[in-house]
Amino acid sequence: MKRSLLFLYLFWMAAASAADNRAPLHLVIVSGIGGEALYSERFARWTRSMLQIARRDLGTADSHISVLTENGAEIDGIETTLSTRDNVLQALNSLTESSEPTDRILLLMIGHGTARGERILFNLPGPDLSAQELAGTLNTLNPRDIAVVNTASASGAFINALSTPGRVVITATAGAAENLHSRFGGFFINAFGSEADRDKDRRVSLLEAFQHAVRRVEENYKDEQRIQTEHALLDDDGDQAGSMEPGSDKTDGGIAARWYVLMDDNLKNASQQQREWQKRINQLVDQVELIKRRKHLMAIEDYRDDLESLLIRIALYKQAIRSAGRDST
Repeated sequence: MKRSLLFLYLFWMAAASAADNRAPLHLVIVSGIGGEALYSERFARWTRSMLQIARRDLGTADSHISVLTENGAEIDGIETTLSTRDNVLQALNSLTESSEPTDRILLLMIGHGTARGERILFNLPGPDLSAQELAGTLNTLNPRDIAVVNTASASGAFINALSTPGRVVITATAGAAENLHSRFGGFFINAFGSEADRDKDRRVSLLEAFQHAVRRVEENYKDEQRIQTEHALLDDDGDQAGSMEPGSDKTDGGIAARWYVLMDDNLKNASQQQREWQKRINQLVDQVELIKRRKHLMAIEDYRDDLESLLIRIALYKQAIRSAGRDST
C-alpha cells in the first residue's frame, strides 16, 4: 500500500476509534443545600431526572450509581447519603476500590456555590467543599477517566483547581463573580435526550450536552427578557482556561466530543485487557487531536510522520481488540 493510501486508511481508522465509547461508567450525583424551598425542590427534581435518565436510558447499573442529597432521602428505590463534605469525599475515595483503573467516573454537582476570597466553595450541609479539596481527592483516582460537571453558581473558578490533561471539567458559570442561581444544570441533564444528539448517532456526548445547555440557557434568558448572568465553560485540555465555545476542532472540546455517558455495547462484555487497549486508543486519539490542532506550527513532513506513527499504533490496538473478541467466542 502506498504511503498516501496507508495514511488515509489509518486516518479513517482513527476517526472510527473516536466514536468508540470508553469503559464502564460510575456516576456520582451530589445535590447540595438549597437554602430555600424553591431551590431545594429544584435540585431534588434535577437529581431525580438524572437518576432516571441514567437507569432508564443510559444503562447505568444501580451498583455504579452513588447519590448524595441534602436530606439523604430515598429516590425511586435508590438509597441516598446525606451530602456532607466528608460523605462526598468518602464516596469518591471508595471508587479506588470499587472501580477499575480503566473505568470512567462522572461527577455531577447540583447546587449553589460561593467564593470567599481565594476559596471557591460548593455549598453542602455543614462545611462546604472547596475546589482544592475536591481536586486532591480526584487526583487519587488517576488514571481513571474523570468528567466533572459543576452546575452551581460561582463554579467557573473550579476549573483552575480541577483542570488536568485528559479530564473534562464543565462549569455553569465563567467565574466566581457570576454568583446568582444558575439554570444550566436542568438543561444539561435534559440534554441526554434525542434533541441534543446533533450528529444523530443515538448517543449524546458531554460536548453535545454542554452545547445544548448553553443554547437553552441563552434562549431562556431572552424569552424572559433578562440579562444573562451565567456563561458556562468547558475545559478538557488541561490549561486551566475553559472555553465558552468549545468544539472538537478547537483547543477545548476534543475529548468531551468523545466522552459518552452511554456505555458502548461493544465494551459491556469486554475483558480487562480489551478495556485497557481501548483506553490506550482513546489516549492516542487525544494525541492525534492535539497534533491536528498544532499542524500550523509544524513542518508538513513532521506532521505526517507524527500523525502516521500514532495512527499505526491505534490500528494495531484496534486489531488486538477484535482478535481477542474472536478468540473468546
